[in-house]
Parts: sequence; C-alpha cells; structure tokens
Amino acid sequence: MAKLAVFYSRADKNYFGGSYRYITEGNTEKAAKMIAAAAGAALWVLQKLP
Repeated sequence: MAKLAVFYSRADKNYFGGSYRYITEGNTEKAAKMIAAAAGAALWVLQKLP
C-alpha cells in the first residue's frame, strides 16, 4: 500500500522576537519530512491559495 504524508507549513515572512524574519522551511515541513522518511512515505505540500 502506498503511503502519503500531507502537510501545510507557513514558510515566508514570520514574526520572531519582535521582528519579522524570512524563513525557507517551517517547523511543520521539518516534522513532515522526518515522518515521511521514517514511514517511507511520499510528501505532498498543500499550497496556500492566493
């Protein structure tokens, strides 16, 4: 049976410690990659609608 890990992670401009910073990979994406690797699953990223 095929395995699929689906996630949405908000990478881009984020607010940290009183200022905005640009991040390329959100925490949810990091966790999803670890889960997919452990489960041998493919990754599917849900895209933000415009």
